[in-house]
Amino acid sequence: MATDSDKWAVGFDLGGTNLRAGLVSSSGELKFRASCPTNPARGSDAVIQDMVSVIRDILSQASSSIVGVGVAAPGPLDPKSGIIINSPNLNWGDVHLKKILGKELDTEITLDNDSQMTAFGERWKGAGLGSDHLVLLTLGTGVGGGVILNGCVYHGGSGSAGHIGHYILDPEGPICGCGARGCLEAYASGPNIVRRAKEAISHGNSTSLKNILVEDRAGLTPLKIFEAAQQGDALAIDILAETGRYIGQVLASLLPILDPELIVVSGQVAFAGDFILDPARKRMAELVHIRPQVPIVQGALGDDGGIIGAAGVVFFDAGLIS
Repeated sequence: MATDSDKWAVGFDLGGTNLRAGLVSSSGELKFRASCPTNPARGSDAVIQDMVSVIRDILSQASSSIVGVGVAAPGPLDPKSGIIINSPNLNWGDVHLKKILGKELDTEITLDNDSQMTAFGERWKGAGLGSDHLVLLTLGTGVGGGVILNGCVYHGGSGSAGHIGHYILDPEGPICGCGARGCLEAYASGPNIVRRAKEAISHGNSTSLKNILVEDRAGLTPLKIFEAAQQGDALAIDILAETGRYIGQVLASLLPILDPELIVVSGQVAFAGDFILDPARKRMAELVHIRPQVPIVQGALGDDGGIIGAAGVVFFDAGLIS
């Protein structure tokens, strides 16, 4: 519950499908949500104007001035300069988003990768509450990642740390959207889980999912696969378990390097829960021998992780939270 002494910030989630924002207190309360479709095909100028409108809608609900606006955006981007370098999800390149928004809104703007912002949100008010050494994996249309080291977001030398989805499992594997072969994203993202299920069906595996394809080939989604697994469909269970094993293998490689005390998995695909997480835990345990095992838990903030995390980073940078 927000108090009279709380400060406020706007958290903004710049997604490829929707623009979502909310007013967040320095105690972590989220209120006054606003959103609209992104429609990135219109180009960056039109989308940014919609961002400004959504933020102004939120600001009109605020009873006092805000500390700033935090924007969680798909990368690659440079958090220091506030430039979106080349975002495939938005088809944006060299967009000086921080500068543009700062001029339009006349307030402090903080820009960072959406998964990094979500990692901070889970550390501040979610499943990783109080954890100073945390790795977050986001499973959705793509596979993203965020890293918290010593209580701070770790950016690396170029600001692009945390792209766990582009860990290469097999250099001869399927082509990833980034252009490389065999990235984790090429196996564990929502569209690639569907692709692997379709390939298994085409090889003659018996499954209830085949009925969905007969009716509408585009109707097979990660959610349908999850629902089939809940109903005991063997192929759906195997596809999700294989996804978990891919994830566990990557996490096993990261543990000796980053030494986290907790791993959080979030995103729409993560709603499959233990159908993916249990195989990931088992595979990681099979491969890691030089240190104690690390818990793998499901994220607690859901779709609000980016909004809460973006506002949290604003407060953190202002010295209002630790």
